Amino acid sequence: PPYKLDYMGTSFGLTPDLYEFWRKSGFRPVYLRQVAHAATGEHSCILLRSLAPLEGEAHAQRIIDHFVGDFRARYLRLLQGPFREQPTRLALSIVDPPTETSTGTEAGAEGFVENQAPLTARTLLQFLSRDDIHRIEQYGKNLVEYGLVLDLVSTLATLFLSRRLPEVRLSPLQCAILVAVGCQQRTFDQLAKAFEAPASQLLALFNKAMHKLANHFRALLERQEEEEDEVTGGARRPLKSGEVMAGGQFVKDSLQSEQKAAARKVHQKLDSAREDLLSSLKGEFAVAPGEDELREALRGQEPRSGTLSVARKRIAGEAEGPSSGKGGGKKKHRR
Repeated sequence: PPYKLDYMGTSFGLTPDLYEFWRKSGFRPVYLRQVAHAATGEHSCILLRSLAPLEGEAHAQRIIDHFVGDFRARYLRLLQGPFREQPTRLALSIVDPPTETSTGTEAGAEGFVENQAPLTARTLLQFLSRDDIHRIEQYGKNLVEYGLVLDLVSTLATLFLSRRLPEVRLSPLQCAILVAVGCQQRTFDQLAKAFEAPASQLLALFNKAMHKLANHFRALLERQEEEEDEVTGGARRPLKSGEVMAGGQFVKDSLQSEQKAAARKVHQKLDSAREDLLSSLKGEFAVAPGEDELREALRGQEPRSGTLSVARKRIAGEAEGPSSGKGGGKKKHRR
């Protein structure tokens, strides 16, 4: 033709069937009216498609990519407000996240540059703390209940659906769960009615999705540690006595010397307690038989057993008690 076209556009009242028709034709959304039409109850939308000339590059491609990325980020935030009552299937189709079955050649996944770069370990910690990541890992291993990670679902859904986790791939149903629970703030009971599936099955799929995200976050943190080790010149060597740790804490003694010092304190306490016990029993139960007492007890015979009864020596000034009679006041001593 004598004229040059850079892109084509279409506008219509948003319905699931009509949107799928234009999306499969290569059109991508750049605008969606927040207020529904008074007569039809539909939200007006605009979709654009870049046209590639026979010679040269497509001049509108980068501009449309920027519009699409900006629209996706705003739409995810508005799913908690004006678009909360939209069907989850329609919202998922508009967001068009990468799934396990998607490829880089599909419409909506043409490899265009997003307005937000993929997450690294440093940028990840701006959204989630290490404690948050630990909770996600615990939930992915079925060690804690769903309520412990409920406050993180919105952040996780936004990060994944905005394509900031390109290495993570979820199934279409798992993506729909993130859209419904994380963005539209719906419960699993509501989602079970909409998808006509048991809530327990949806929870199991959600748990697997959290497990994949947790593994990816852990891989990012470990990758950062490896890069820091390479910068510092290899593996971290153990600290010696007198060195200072990274946090500024001074290492005074080695672990072995600390253990020996603690053992000495324990032995001193035990020895002191034993001496106190012996001293308290020394006056009342002490028996110190002499040679004459032993001869008198033996009476010139060899003892038949390993013990020998010797009369108890009364301390000077000790009054006689009921046990001072015959046979009383004797103690058995082992020979």
